[in-house]
Amino acid sequence: MPEKMKVGFIGLGHMGCPMASCILKGGYELTVYDICGEAAQGLEAQGAVRAGNPKEVAIRSEVVVTSLPGPVDVETVVLGEGGVFAGLSEGEGFIDTSTNAPATMRKISEIGESRGIYVLDAPVSGGVFGAKDGTLSVFVGGQKEDYDRYLCLLRTIGDTVVHMGPTGSGNVTKLVNNTIMFINFLGACEGMAMGFKAGIDPQTLLSVIKPSMGQSIILERVIG
Repeated sequence: MPEKMKVGFIGLGHMGCPMASCILKGGYELTVYDICGEAAQGLEAQGAVRAGNPKEVAIRSEVVVTSLPGPVDVETVVLGEGGVFAGLSEGEGFIDTSTNAPATMRKISEIGESRGIYVLDAPVSGGVFGAKDGTLSVFVGGQKEDYDRYLCLLRTIGDTVVHMGPTGSGNVTKLVNNTIMFINFLGACEGMAMGFKAGIDPQTLLSVIKPSMGQSIILERVIG
């Protein structure tokens, strides 16, 4: 069996930390970093190595994964002084799982391509429970050969991993998913409020909606 690649992970928040843990459980050697150093303690106990900055993570890794708040954070961590691209070499990779802007990932991908670095946008959906269980949905944008190259790694964090198209396609898919999700959430809240104000018991209302066409993951996981 070929030796597994060395992986770096940056951003150890509510989603990032359990995702990194799943990568460790998948048998990968892992180097981690978070701006809050204490966030790495649990992963260190599982065998991860804590780095002092993003560049150090990249130097120690063959592919770096990020899970960050948004586009500005991703661009700073990857392209900034002492960032990920300062430490990666030709033939190594970068995967961003953040909810990011397609334009930001296209910019990063263009710079990466000029340096021989493989780049994928791979935002995730499924919440903290999915991150802990390794059952996230992963929407991947980038070159198909790069998707194939890192598919085994991505399957440690998700059980639904799909190549959506060229760079930025994963980000667009995540934005579509979020748009539909928030519309569902607002609809569920408005509907439940209408029933409550009309004097119907909320639990009774939920009990008949769940087996009906009004059922949704939002009702199941968030409201009900």
